[in-house]
Amino acid sequence: MKKVRAMAEKTVNGMLKKGYRSTPFYQISRDNKLHIHPAAHMNYLT
Repeated sequence: MKKVRAMAEKTVNGMLKKGYRSTPFYQISRDNKLHIHPAAHMNYLT
């Protein structure tokens, strides 16, 4: 699970640099906290 989260964060950071704000996998709340949806990531990876 830790590995998945690290991967997810890497992906997310890349997307942020490209200017994405939210995807099915994560959202950025107004205080710029990152919320990753682990279930969505699991589906995405399998």
